[in-house]
Amino acid sequence: MRLLLLLLLTLTPSCWLLPPTHSMAEPVEFELGAQDFPGGDAILIERVLGDYGALVPGTTVVVEGTYELNSRDRGVLYLGVTNSGADGATAIEPGQQLEVERGAGAFALWITMPDQGWPHLTFYDPEAGGPFGGVYFGVGESVLHEKQWRYNPPPPK
Repeated sequence: MRLLLLLLLTLTPSCWLLPPTHSMAEPVEFELGAQDFPGGDAILIERVLGDYGALVPGTTVVVEGTYELNSRDRGVLYLGVTNSGADGATAIEPGQQLEVERGAGAFALWITMPDQGWPHLTFYDPEAGGPFGGVYFGVGESVLHEKQWRYNPPPPK
């Protein structure tokens, strides 16, 4: 049995990125919030899954969708939560970010929901580290509908 499990894990490396609860997660209803893509990039959230079918603190959430990166050759797609409380930054989990290249692709990222905040998918510059586009999502008060800042414009060509 152990050998079979090891063989399955070796043959399917993508399963390392998803949390063990992914197959038991339930669909989560969500709404889109603030979006800002100054370089013509895009992130489309197709499905959100969560323990208990909700964005509840302490539960694991998987976000699946597609992206289009046009403004740069490379980027990092990051699933995070802008913290609305005073407890500061949290550690980045293994399935929370994905390196992407110019063009279109699909993603499945996951996060353990912190106590409070606004979930989002954001493109980051892999060298400079700054954000350059993203979308907020959630339910009710967990959705940031209007952000007070702009993402970095695309670099000059």
